[in-house]
Amino acid sequence: MFRLEDVILTILQGLAEWWPISSSAVVSFASLKLGYSIEKSLEYALSLHLGSGLAVLLVFRKDLIMFFEGFSDKSAIYFNKKSYIYSLILSFLVALPLYLFIKELWELYGYITLLIMAFGLLVTTFLLEKGRGLKKIVSDKDMLVTGLLQGISVLPGFSRKGLTTGYLIIKEYEPEIAVKVSFLLGAPALISAGLYNSYILVKSGELSLSTMVILQTIVFVLSVVSAKSFLKFSQKVNARFFTLFLAIFIILSVILESMS
Repeated sequence: MFRLEDVILTILQGLAEWWPISSSAVVSFASLKLGYSIEKSLEYALSLHLGSGLAVLLVFRKDLIMFFEGFSDKSAIYFNKKSYIYSLILSFLVALPLYLFIKELWELYGYITLLIMAFGLLVTTFLLEKGRGLKKIVSDKDMLVTGLLQGISVLPGFSRKGLTTGYLIIKEYEPEIAVKVSFLLGAPALISAGLYNSYILVKSGELSLSTMVILQTIVFVLSVVSAKSFLKFSQKVNARFFTLFLAIFIILSVILESMS
């Protein structure tokens, strides 16, 4: 049986997952206030990534259908389809060793990197001209860099959404395209991490299978709402306001992570 605290952390995870702020920072900070250890809250956060990853499959089901139906077609949806596969492989190759050999030193490095990214976004905010035509198709090179950033984001203090979306915005891609690419690249990693950690928690007896299903369902529903709201936001606002918004959220992520 789960406690009320489990539900609160689950709700926070679902709402924060797809916004450009480290959801692990939010959950870690809240867990301290609720009496959890950071280690336990992170285990829960990783397992609950499963619900968030499945939410992406629902929100972007039409994009995924187009992707797989026309995989042999060289025309791109938002990117070259083969470059997506290469970027995905690169992200896993980078993430796995970093995850296995992670050290406390990486936390400070993560803070510095996020602050540099936020600074770059602030500069971009003033450089972008209102109504300027932004790029719609992500190049193979930028897809690979995005995949690399996706892998690096396994380190503490790194916001996956902040790094990947922020990089693409700085490279002058449309905010909507940057968000979609970030989502589609992140889904496989979320589902993989979620499945593995859910299995560990259930096997160890920390959570029953029925409790895990309930918590994943909550995360799934809230992640759908979170993803759709963030995507709609990126479509409606001017690119300059979006980059400013993104920079503020990344800075907030650093503050929350350091406080936890």
